[in-house]
Amino acid sequence: MSKFCKIFDELGFDIILIGDSLGEVIKGQKNTHNVSLENMIYHSQSVREL
Repeated sequence: MSKFCKIFDELGFDIILIGDSLGEVIKGQKNTHNVSLENMIYHSQSVREL
């Protein structure tokens, strides 16, 4: 389980939304234009184990 999942689980979150904004929030890009479906699948798999 990822560190983010553990934190959200302890706080009682039922769902984690993965979207193209990960380009700006996680990858530090200026916009979401270069976020591919593969990027979103990769990050979704990172939290899927919960």
